Amino acid sequence: TCMAEEYIEISDQYKVRMEFTDEELFLGTDNLKRRDRTPQDPGYYVECKNNRLIRRDFKSNEECRAFIASLGKDEGLLEVDPDAEAKAEQAAADLLA
Repeated sequence: TCMAEEYIEISDQYKVRMEFTDEELFLGTDNLKRRDRTPQDPGYYVECKNNRLIRRDFKSNEECRAFIASLGKDEGLLEVDPDAEAKAEQAAADLLA
C-alpha cells in the first residue's frame, strides 16, 4: 500500500511513498489502483489515553485489521445510544437552570 504524493507530468508518473517502509517510488498510472482507507482498514489506529492521543502504526494491513477486530472482544463493543446527544444537551440545560 502506498500514498501518491506528487504527479510528475513530464514522465506521466506519480511519486509515491510506501506506507509501511517509507520507501519512495515512481509509478505509472497503469501500476496504481485507487483504494481509499476505511474504518475497517485504516493502516493505523489513534486512541486517547490519559488525555493524550497515541497513534499505533502497523507493519501490515493484516496486523492492523487483527488489532481492530480484537478491540472490545473482552468487554464487548459499546452500543451507541441514538438519544445520547439530546440527553447530554438536556443535562447541560438542567445544570445551567
